[in-house]
Amino acid sequence: MKDGTKVLLEQTGGHKRFVENLEAEEGKERLLPQDALARKNTPITTGCLDYFPLALQEIARVSLAGNKQHALGPLHWDKSKSTDEADALVRHLLERGTLDSDGMRHTAKVAWRALALLERELEMEKND
Repeated sequence: MKDGTKVLLEQTGGHKRFVENLEAEEGKERLLPQDALARKNTPITTGCLDYFPLALQEIARVSLAGNKQHALGPLHWDKSKSTDEADALVRHLLERGTLDSDGMRHTAKVAWRALALLERELEMEKND
């Protein structure tokens, strides 16, 4: 809807999710389980964001710096640029506690690479 009107896409318990463009939403893959209990057993905010707010901010800065280095345009992960997460993770782990030549923390790069490695594993498992 181009007039800014929002459509209620779903309502679960006391939570409502509105969208402006229903057609675009219909083609998107859902990331969270449809089952209410399974969703409640995936506490993204209280089980991750609230535990590691400073670390996640640092990882986001690493992500932005990597995007500026390797990609043109909006922030996105170009998975074709680097596929050696495990090796890069260990290289940065050896330098943990120090800053890389770009001023980013090696430990934050370890965390980014660990997330990338896990994401790839989960995607491969899902596609099998």
